Amino acid sequence: MFTATKKQQHYLKQLAALQFPGSIDNLSTRLPIYALEQQLPKEDTVKLDDAVIEGQDIEYSKFYDEDGCSYSSVSELVEVQLGLDDDNSIREYNEENPDLPYIPYEKLREMDKKDIPELLLSVADEADYVDAYKELTDIASYNVEVVPMSSNYETIGFAFTQQELKKYEKSIDNHIFYPCRYYAQAGEKFGREAGDFYPIMEFIHAYGEQLLVDDLKRFDVKVMELATAEEVENLYRTAPNEPYQAAYIKVMDRKTDTVYSRIYVFCAGQEEKCLNGDTYLSNKQHYVFVKKSDDTYKVPYPFDCDRTVEALNRKNSEEEALTAAQRLFFWTEYKKTIKLD
Repeated sequence: MFTATKKQQHYLKQLAALQFPGSIDNLSTRLPIYALEQQLPKEDTVKLDDAVIEGQDIEYSKFYDEDGCSYSSVSELVEVQLGLDDDNSIREYNEENPDLPYIPYEKLREMDKKDIPELLLSVADEADYVDAYKELTDIASYNVEVVPMSSNYETIGFAFTQQELKKYEKSIDNHIFYPCRYYAQAGEKFGREAGDFYPIMEFIHAYGEQLLVDDLKRFDVKVMELATAEEVENLYRTAPNEPYQAAYIKVMDRKTDTVYSRIYVFCAGQEEKCLNGDTYLSNKQHYVFVKKSDDTYKVPYPFDCDRTVEALNRKNSEEEALTAAQRLFFWTEYKKTIKLD
């Protein structure tokens, strides 16, 4: 009989723990497979000033001077044209040119207006930035060519979970040259289930979920405290945006008869008012705080479209192998943690 290796079991359990129906990681897609997609540049160059006027996407484009030398940004282009190559040369230049210091375009965009030198106050875009230095660099925006980004993407990798796709992206960062996005691919579109994608994906998920169920032979997940959805909603109205502990779950280790972890769900929200006078409740914070004997960490709240703790209050159907509390426990075991403040 086939037995999965420990590594295979780990990833199967991780898949079931993170991509269960209703998980925030599904990105509202059923049984997705994740694609890492890199945006592609257009084939032809255009003048920088024309690209700005036309509203072309040039934030991550390459720029070319009259000699055909390429630059990753207008900041790099100006820096090189000014003959600056290190912090010392930049400092010396700025001391000699206090009225027109070298300030990277990206930094200039974030500065308060009162801190911007007068000669750079009129800079509103990349073309203005290049033109602000043209008396010193002898290069104007109409001399600069740029390759705008297209609306097309190429797929450069796949993963079964969003979390592993991010790890993969990090591992190939030296091969990524343009902006990337994560795309949750539905195996069969238009509501079709005509091929083999869903049967195979359902089998993989079911295998992983059964492995989690087997782990419950060791762990006993107990809901110790749980607010109702109505109680949380009332707090949103009476104590807006104040974090509230809405649930406490204790996980016991059956082998050692000791507490394995303590899981706390916090949420905060407020009442919003529409233009027509109607009101609705919105969630502003939702996170899970976990305490173990040797560790303390946070993870996101996993249940999508849950403004309170409705998922934890909902009764299980007969088809569901795990309760919401058990899913939350396994989520805290496999989800990448959030750095504590």
